[in-house]
Amino acid sequence: GAPYSPAIASIVKPTSGETLNVVIEATGVSRSHILRKGEERKIRHAEALFSKISEKVQVRFLTQVEGEKIAQLMREAL
Repeated sequence: GAPYSPAIASIVKPTSGETLNVVIEATGVSRSHILRKGEERKIRHAEALFSKISEKVQVRFLTQVEGEKIAQLMREAL
């Protein structure tokens, strides 16, 4: 398949709890229902990949649409 490069990948160590690996895919669209088919497929594959990785290492995969703040998505992931 094609290479995958998320918009943001970060390791977060909250004051309470375990380290959390966060991967954010920025879609560049205002709503998730207007994604291009290729973008939808890429996100589904990334979700499956990070779900499998999460069996060993805690990883949260998030999708960001226009207008959503990354800081808010990170807070919600914790």
